Amino acid sequence: MSDQLWIEKLRNGDHSAFENIFKTYHKDLVRYSTNFIGDINAAEDIVEDCFYWLWDVKESINIKNSLRSFLFSVVTNKCLNYMKKNNHQKQYEEYIRSITIRKEINYPEVNLISKELSVTIQEAIDNLPEQCRKIFLLSRNDDKKYEEIATMLDISINTVKKQMNRAISKLKDALKDYL
Repeated sequence: MSDQLWIEKLRNGDHSAFENIFKTYHKDLVRYSTNFIGDINAAEDIVEDCFYWLWDVKESINIKNSLRSFLFSVVTNKCLNYMKKNNHQKQYEEYIRSITIRKEINYPEVNLISKELSVTIQEAIDNLPEQCRKIFLLSRNDDKKYEEIATMLDISINTVKKQMNRAISKLKDALKDYL
């Protein structure tokens, strides 16, 4: 069954779809969460909280990409909140440092989310209107200041600011499942 069909059934309150999602992802999410925070009991609680939350918001859930990536993002956020709440500052800092290392290791969950996020970001940028995309890329990729962009494109600085705000707004909307 496709993710979109499962999501649609979940939105309609289908218990069997929820059970299938749970059975499919629970084990991997617990393993990921355990690796993240180092405590299997807390990891299981976090994953169960994620599934309770998923059931509670099922009618309003809007997942545009893969269900798997969405669930891993939710678990990541819950793990970070757990670490902050329980004064695991050192562990939190270590996680932030290890993100780069994990990307280099063959770590399937992180690699999958990272690849999918990269594709989603590129698609979102490609879908921006032409001038908006050009201004965004000049600012972000070429490190041009707004004044330089305005001069290069023979437009006002206010136009550059408005187009950048528009681009960021559209990107946030396209990436909301990851944020």
